[in-house]
Amino acid sequence: MQGSVLRNIANVKFDIFMIKKITVVLLFLLALQPNSIFAQGKAKGFYAAYNLSMLPNRDDLDADQRLDYATTFRFGAGFEKINFKSNNFGIGYQLGVCQTGQDYTGLDTFTKLRIAASTNLTYAKLSLNLLYRSYDRYNPEKRFKVTTSLGPYIALMGSFKDEVKVYDAANTLVGDYYFEPSGLRNTKATNTNIDLKEPIYNLLDIGFSVAPGIQYMITPKLAVVFQVRADVSATNVENTGNIKKKLANPPANPADENYDKWGNLYAKYIDYSPLKKDPYNVRPATKNLNVGAQLTIRIYDFPQFSK
Repeated sequence: MQGSVLRNIANVKFDIFMIKKITVVLLFLLALQPNSIFAQGKAKGFYAAYNLSMLPNRDDLDADQRLDYATTFRFGAGFEKINFKSNNFGIGYQLGVCQTGQDYTGLDTFTKLRIAASTNLTYAKLSLNLLYRSYDRYNPEKRFKVTTSLGPYIALMGSFKDEVKVYDAANTLVGDYYFEPSGLRNTKATNTNIDLKEPIYNLLDIGFSVAPGIQYMITPKLAVVFQVRADVSATNVENTGNIKKKLANPPANPADENYDKWGNLYAKYIDYSPLKKDPYNVRPATKNLNVGAQLTIRIYDFPQFSK
């Protein structure tokens, strides 16, 4: 088990290392861009995305019917800028806001309790992209082009809400609580609210995206681009570090100030009880995974064909 954990940690570190290398290369290429306008042109635009969003975790995926994944969709939108270095290739970036997360359902057949839960994460996201588009030198006026963009991204979390509702066999709401950056809020028992010094989700997410698709030139300078985009995180979205409580009066035992959100879980929202979880049985990393449609309105500053 320990060897498996070490391998997982090594894989995550390797993924981050490779993404850093790609990021440095793309930043270097961006820095080399001259100020003059190429014949192929520069472009800018606005995009919107509708994604199938997932937070895959091995323990959660392997859990019994007390926790099941529900189909989840989230949105994203932003601005892009590209400098085409040739008829085929360009370097650019996208800056926007994206939502990720996961909806869950669950039923405990022994207690007859049912849960409906939802994790919503909102990020400001910067993607550095290497872009390819097809070019037919025998038909340069061709309006349809095949296009693909790929590259690393870095995302900074702006807010999150992780909400759980619990219903009994009569479908009566018996539990309702949620986490936000400031801590735990329990609407059924406010005396159990906990203020935390650190959020339970990490503020930074690093990953890689790829987006194949097609482009159609509506006018010589205006294009519409449709892509199928996948974003895969290389970092753990859950903050498994030593989270501390905010307390008015420090406890006699400093360990009482610790808040272990993720350490004793059988699966998300389900405690490993009545037994204590083996300390070597570490919860696997939870990654952001988004796959969906992206639509971009792109404006070139140089005509791409003659009327």
